[in-house]
Amino acid sequence: MTITAGGIFHAGGMSIIPTEDFTLSNTSLARVPASTAKLSNQISRVYQFTNITSAFTGILKTEYSDSELNGLSEQDLQLFVFNPNSWYRQLTQIDATNNSLSSSISNLSLGEITAAVFMPNLILTASSIAENSSLGSKVIDLIGTDENVIGEQFTYSLVSGTGSTDNASFKITGSELQTNTALDFETKKSYLVRLRVTDAYGRFDEKSLSISITDVNEMPSAMAITKSNLYESNTINPVVGALSTTDQDAGDSHTYSLVSGTGSTDNAAFNVSGNQIRASQVFSFATKNSYSIGVRTNDKGGL
Repeated sequence: MTITAGGIFHAGGMSIIPTEDFTLSNTSLARVPASTAKLSNQISRVYQFTNITSAFTGILKTEYSDSELNGLSEQDLQLFVFNPNSWYRQLTQIDATNNSLSSSISNLSLGEITAAVFMPNLILTASSIAENSSLGSKVIDLIGTDENVIGEQFTYSLVSGTGSTDNASFKITGSELQTNTALDFETKKSYLVRLRVTDAYGRFDEKSLSISITDVNEMPSAMAITKSNLYESNTINPVVGALSTTDQDAGDSHTYSLVSGTGSTDNAAFNVSGNQIRASQVFSFATKNSYSIGVRTNDKGGL
């Protein structure tokens, strides 16, 4: 006989609502699927009962596969039950050594405990943030889960250890990982931090997180000209000088134009072709020997 998850089965003074499918054979209540709750130092099964009694007469059979040991050679299986806001744990352990695929207990005795020993799990999502983000900008929301009572409170922290190289560049506010330093893609393209989630009972889980910095277009920072003079009695359109732009965005391209504003008094006497300033008239040193123009450089993003 199979009792499906969520069904109700009455036996030995207990009403059982399994969270996973069970198979009943004779007096044995056998669990079919193999899965475990994450414990601090144990392999565990979790079942839910609607009515907890002090003893269960009969045989409760728990089965597991080697893959459930998570690399632990020998551990004790423990049974936890929940009803509906209190945790209970068997008072005697099941001896389940390595390569033993099943164990049974009779006359199960359950004792109430204040909290199960499930370790929390820190869930981290892929993360990136744009350079030049203001200090305190959110990188990701930190999420902790475990199989204790729903609604358990978690705290989050940055901790030292493998992958904590750049912890100082970030901070945690509540459940948010936030920036704590200026981020510049051209200087550093990724950061590595180590994070911890801690439950109300001091148990914790740690993981490292790589944070990618995304590039954003930044305005040019300077403009230069190769020379800025020519001889009088010139022809039309001789090159006065070649313009160049300083821009921290690698591979950016730039255009140039004459613009009005402070210092643009003599714009009409010149023109721009590509990155070259050229003369638009014939000059006479005796008439005027110095000219002022206004020049603008724009990157491909319009800055």
